Amino acid sequence: MSSKPESTQIAQYETNPNKIIHLYQAIIEDNPEQPLWFYSQFGELFIQQGEIDRGIEILEQAISLYPDQPGGYIALGYAFSQKGDRENSLKNYRISVSCDPNPPEWIKRLLEQDKTDIVELEGIHLFINSDAISEYLQNVIRLGGYETEEIKILKKIIEPTDKIIELGGGIGFLSIYAKKQFPQLQISSYEANPNLIEIIRKNQQLNDCEFPIYNVILDGEEEGEVEFFLTEDFWASSTIQPPIESAAIQVKTQNINQAIESQNANFLIIDIEGGEANLIPKINLNNIRKILIEIHPQVIGNEGFSRVFLSLLSNGFLYDCHNSIGPVYYFYKEN
Repeated sequence: MSSKPESTQIAQYETNPNKIIHLYQAIIEDNPEQPLWFYSQFGELFIQQGEIDRGIEILEQAISLYPDQPGGYIALGYAFSQKGDRENSLKNYRISVSCDPNPPEWIKRLLEQDKTDIVELEGIHLFINSDAISEYLQNVIRLGGYETEEIKILKKIIEPTDKIIELGGGIGFLSIYAKKQFPQLQISSYEANPNLIEIIRKNQQLNDCEFPIYNVILDGEEEGEVEFFLTEDFWASSTIQPPIESAAIQVKTQNINQAIESQNANFLIIDIEGGEANLIPKINLNNIRKILIEIHPQVIGNEGFSRVFLSLLSNGFLYDCHNSIGPVYYFYKEN
């Protein structure tokens, strides 16, 4: 017969915290894959005993096992609040909301009270408290999860002689970051979502920088209009109708080759939610030396993904595997 402790034994020692702790530890040592509630109760026990840091360690272990469950982040948020660490407390409550479409009302009220209009990422101030930015994306940005791959790569490859055209400007983060690194750098940003244009301008003002912004879609055709699908989370909006709820609008187009020629551009930053598959083969890439592109195989499939890669390779670009992260790829031409 096994003498290993079971979770049901804990109730026998309710008045002896040290024995309860010993049992919890023995159960976890025997099998770390205990349910989340078990870890939450264990962490709470340490917090009640005043050993908050030890409780935090237990809860962080739980989150490593259950990273998609909001309960672990709620418990950790509470633990940090008991320690007086408001920043990490709110951070974990925000993560819990990103994991739960229907968070507890008290967490929603708490985060609502703590909302700020402006956050800072990589030294760039961003205005985000806008109806054009969903609550989910506001939390993503506050938690530093916005354009993380792009910014890591851009830090390594940007040069003051770059002449950049950005397709899919979002809220202006990448363009503003580039301009702040090298004020003399030439850059223009094209964003199809009309609701984001004023946000980009506001973010320019916040960061004391200027560059042209166009509410235009660059494509390989002559000037005209195309259908564009707006989604609640702006980063999923696309010229390709998404499988989620969206609203169709008409957006003006401009020929990308004319834009490249008129601006003497040599660097393209592209994040257009699947539009890349049809656009890349239409671009005259003779004068382009660098391309930083997010490719969306979940939208364009293997065929579209292959078309993008083959088109760039056949135009003399090299794929830089050392400066590509996840779905964000860096291609360059050797001098």
